[in-house]
Amino acid sequence: MQLAKMTLLQRIDVFVEDPVVMNYVIKNNHEFNQIKAKHCFAKIPFYTAISPNNLLKSKWVKFIDEVLREPRTQQLYLQDKELYQ
Repeated sequence: MQLAKMTLLQRIDVFVEDPVVMNYVIKNNHEFNQIKAKHCFAKIPFYTAISPNNLLKSKWVKFIDEVLREPRTQQLYLQDKELYQ
């Protein structure tokens, strides 16, 4: 919200934000409804880093994959997506 406030105060002209987050901010803070999206970048896949020095790196990769595939995780994602759009 700080960047949105700075935009309204004309301290900055442009900022980059996740469109889902910004839509939620605008929806819940009517003072920002004059801020409009001018361009959306293409969606990008989720990436994370695990140190090659981590002795459990293979187990972490498997764990993260399993958690992301769980029905409960998918359900939470859809709930959050609905909430923030």
